[in-house]
Amino acid sequence: MSKEKTFIHAFIEKSDELDFDAIPGELKLIEYNDVLALITQREEQISAKHDNQILANLLLKHQQYIEVFMNQGFTTILPVKLNTSFDSQKQVKAILEESYPFIKREFNEIRNKVEYDVVCTWVDFNSVLNKIGSEPEIIELKDAISKDPSGPMFDDQMRIGMLIKKYIDQLNSKIEAEIETKLKEICLEMKANQTMNDQMIGNLAVLLDKSSENAFDRRIRELDRDFKGTLNFRCIGPLPAYNFFTIESVEIGLEAFRLAKNQLGLKDRFSLNDIKRAYKTRAFDEHPDTQKNREAYNERFNELNKSYKLLSSYAEAFENMFMKEHTEYSEELLSQHSQLLKLKD
Repeated sequence: MSKEKTFIHAFIEKSDELDFDAIPGELKLIEYNDVLALITQREEQISAKHDNQILANLLLKHQQYIEVFMNQGFTTILPVKLNTSFDSQKQVKAILEESYPFIKREFNEIRNKVEYDVVCTWVDFNSVLNKIGSEPEIIELKDAISKDPSGPMFDDQMRIGMLIKKYIDQLNSKIEAEIETKLKEICLEMKANQTMNDQMIGNLAVLLDKSSENAFDRRIRELDRDFKGTLNFRCIGPLPAYNFFTIESVEIGLEAFRLAKNQLGLKDRFSLNDIKRAYKTRAFDEHPDTQKNREAYNERFNELNKSYKLLSSYAEAFENMFMKEHTEYSEELLSQHSQLLKLKD
């Protein structure tokens, strides 16, 4: 039977203007000083990691919970990565108290900032394909294939398709760069997310100061005019800064800690610099390229990388969360701080 877990969806800055009647019944608030943790409780759905439909439903619900507060005018919101869970509300309260200075620092960074997502697609993609099809290089290749007595083969079709794809990518990249240049003038930050298909030119997340929202809207309309209606701009926002300020949990168990420590050859107490030095030494000694039995060392080297990533990620999160450099890590420290919070990379 699955155990009920406590899931954190976001941290928000407390306000007297909060309308509790607008909050869904399943959403609870845990308070510490002027910070609220938005939580729900449910059984952990292990299959969600492998079932896209379950994952999509959880993501939609997760975003709806957060946007309840956006709709009330709150912008000082730190979203938490989907499916970040703790064993109990008591544990959430403890991590909230422990990470309070870290959360407040991030609140200061995000205050009065919002995210907009901009998806740009071709209005008439068939016309784009027809124009690309008239490129001399493509016409020349088609002519050469048509003159082959054996007729077009599957490989020939693949060559034509790859050449068309090359031209589409070049055109899309050129236009995306022009759009980014225009938007960067008024944005604080910008991230290019993965596009879904060739018809989608760009999938951008932009971080704006709230005072720039009107200028952003004008810039999108200018872009629409510049491209003479050949592109469709779909803007979603304002949103919490999902792409720029999402919090995630860093957790490490005692057994994993011991195994990683031993694989790196670390002492019972060690620093982040010790982790880096140990990894550098071991990686040089055990790199598969330096070994006769390359296959056997591949697995050892992969395990070494995992151990380094586990310990260094934990140490970096600890030092950022508590603003304490040169900390010495040990089993005793881990027992007190097994789960930390950090900004998602």
